[in-house]
Amino acid sequence: MCPRILTAHSIEEVQERADGRNIAVSGGILADTGLKDWQGLPVFNALREPEALADFVEERAFAPPLPCFAPDCCSLCGYSCRQLTELIARQEAKREDCLLWQAATELLINDTPPCPWCLLYRIFCATRSWGLYRNWRAIKNTAQ
Repeated sequence: MCPRILTAHSIEEVQERADGRNIAVSGGILADTGLKDWQGLPVFNALREPEALADFVEERAFAPPLPCFAPDCCSLCGYSCRQLTELIARQEAKREDCLLWQAATELLINDTPPCPWCLLYRIFCATRSWGLYRNWRAIKNTAQ
């Protein structure tokens, strides 16, 4: 889950699609109206000012994206993944605030060696597989 740039052709579309994850608004017709910001979000015309948009994205983007766990599954940081994404979008939190990203957060399953959550998460993202058994086996093999 990442902050996003809202694309729209009109203010009405912006209002329909807006949520707390937005960091900017882009749309040629919208930007051509002369609008420089919408509710505190900068407005870009990606066709006329691609460098400005690219600079903005490089400044505000983060990788890897936050996981998209259900709030009752994690919330170790005190927020759901979506809430933390919204805080990051408003620059009120940092990517590192996700405790699953910190190597000190370990996953323990039975008598196996502890595994840092960030390693588990990276393997999940790399394989695009959410099958715990298959990924746990890969982690166990790298830990030995």
